Amino acid sequence: DNPDFPSAHNLLSEIYASLGDAARSDEQRRLSGDTGELHEADDPWLYKVYAWSFDAYRLDKSGDASLQARRLEGTLPFYEKAVRTAPNDGLAYDALGSVYLQLHRLDDAVTTLESGLAKAGSNAALYSTLARVLRKQGHISRAIDVLQRGIARLPSSPALHYDLGDFLEATDRRKDAATAYHEALRL
Repeated sequence: DNPDFPSAHNLLSEIYASLGDAARSDEQRRLSGDTGELHEADDPWLYKVYAWSFDAYRLDKSGDASLQARRLEGTLPFYEKAVRTAPNDGLAYDALGSVYLQLHRLDDAVTTLESGLAKAGSNAALYSTLARVLRKQGHISRAIDVLQRGIARLPSSPALHYDLGDFLEATDRRKDAATAYHEALRL
């Protein structure tokens, strides 16, 4: 019904590959544009319906579909509304901050992630993403402070210890980095 729908070709390619039919799998992959990415069919009516949604999960899924298809600007309304709909959901702030990071809107990312930490500071992803944004801005010492603050709040998070090790290693603090990596591994 819609031969230009890449996701259908990608799915058929995966099905044929799992059945061992490499030739048909390769043909479907070629027909998909060989993107390997999910591409939703444009449906303006559904976009309007989703825009009226008050379900944070539905908003996240709608934004995620656009994100996977690399329509970054199109994801913003969904993630912004997810934050408004679920203002204490740290993952919603992290998702929005991550989109701002990918769009190189670093100040917006910092503002969003710091707001998320104020509302839902027990989310390790917020600390990690904020540290990545600060690093990209060239504020490595602030990034390390954020990770240390996260570890103080969530000491059993291996991801935060690992990220701290990575940031310390980047500043030639190898002994401290090794300590952080060991703690991440222990956890």
